[in-house]
Amino acid sequence: MQPNPNWAEYTPPLAGFPGFTDEQAITFLTTGKDASGQPAAPPMPQYRMNREDAAAVLAYLKSLAPAKKYRY
Repeated sequence: MQPNPNWAEYTPPLAGFPGFTDEQAITFLTTGKDASGQPAAPPMPQYRMNREDAAAVLAYLKSLAPAKKYRY
């Protein structure tokens, strides 16, 4: 197996979809590209939702409370 230098090191916070405007989030979920036009880093899938489904997912993510930070 070959290492992938573009592999995401951590999972970004999803509750509230921080860092995206609503329109940027819809674009990400319908095209798989972020606000700068770049695809999400692997292993994140390249979403291709329709606009209605993307809006429903965004509404759900915005309804979630941010995760609590845990100390290990």
